[in-house]
Amino acid sequence: PLYVHVDSLMVLDPASVDTVAMAALNTPDLTPTRAAALLYLRGRATMQDGDTAQALTYLDEAVERASTGLAAADAAYWATLARLRLARRPADVIGLIEPMGTARRSSSLEVRAEAARMQRAAQTFESLLGAHAGRGATAAEALLRAAELTRVDLDAPAVARGLYLQYVQEAPQSRWAAKAIVGALSVSGHTPDPAWVRDGGQATDDELRRRLVALPVDDPYRLVLTDPDSRTAVDDSAYVLAEADLLRRLDEIRRLFDASAVDTVPAVADTVAADEDEVQF
Repeated sequence: PLYVHVDSLMVLDPASVDTVAMAALNTPDLTPTRAAALLYLRGRATMQDGDTAQALTYLDEAVERASTGLAAADAAYWATLARLRLARRPADVIGLIEPMGTARRSSSLEVRAEAARMQRAAQTFESLLGAHAGRGATAAEALLRAAELTRVDLDAPAVARGLYLQYVQEAPQSRWAAKAIVGALSVSGHTPDPAWVRDGGQATDDELRRRLVALPVDDPYRLVLTDPDSRTAVDDSAYVLAEADLLRRLDEIRRLFDASAVDTVPAVADTVAADEDEVQF
C-alpha cells in the first residue's frame, strides 16, 4: 500500500506527513479504506511528534473506518504498543489481546510476527493471573513470571512494577524476593494504578533497597543481578539452581490447573552471562 512507503518519511518530517494527510482527508467521496490509511498516517505522525493521546484518537478512528483493511491492522499495532506503555493495571494488558489479533493482519511480515508474539505473551499473562487468582499466595510465583512478561515481552513497565511489588508483598521471604526487588527497581518511575498496588515512588524504592541489603550476602540474585563483575563460579551455579527451581515451581502451579494456565520458563543455561532480558543496574 502507498501509505507504507509514506510511512518511511515519518521520522524525517512527521509534521509534513500530517499536513498532507489532513488535507487529503477532505477529498470528496473518500473511500473508507483510503480514509483509514490517511488516519493511520496522521496517527503515526502525531505520535512521532510526541502527542500520544491525539495519535491514539487517529489510530482508533482508522480501525473504525475500515476494520478489515491493512491500514487498520497497522493502526491497531501502533495503538497497542502505545497503550501497553500507558497500561497501569493488568486489565489494561488483557484488554489489548483482541487488538493484537487485528494487528496480525498487517501487510508487514515484521508487524505480523511481532503482533503474534505479543498476543501469545498477553494470553500467557492472562493465564498466569488466573492461576494466581485461583490459588492466591500459594501461587505467588505466577506474579513474578507475569511481571517478567510485562517488562520484557510486552513493554508495559507500570504493570510490571505493580506485579513485582505485589510479589514482594505476598512473598517477602521467598528465595526469589531479590529477583522481584531488582525488577521493581528497574522500572522505577512507572507508577501502577494506586487502586491496585500502592507505590510510594522514591520512598518505595528506598524500602526496596533496604530489603535488598538485608538479604543474605550469598543470595544468588543479589550477587548476580546487582554486582555481576564480582560474582564467582559458585555464585553463578547458585543462580542457575535458583532459576531452575523457579521453573519447577511454575510447572507445579501449571499442573494445578491445565496446560495453558502457566507457560514454562525456558530452561536455564549452564552459564549466566549477561542476558538482555535480565534486570541489571
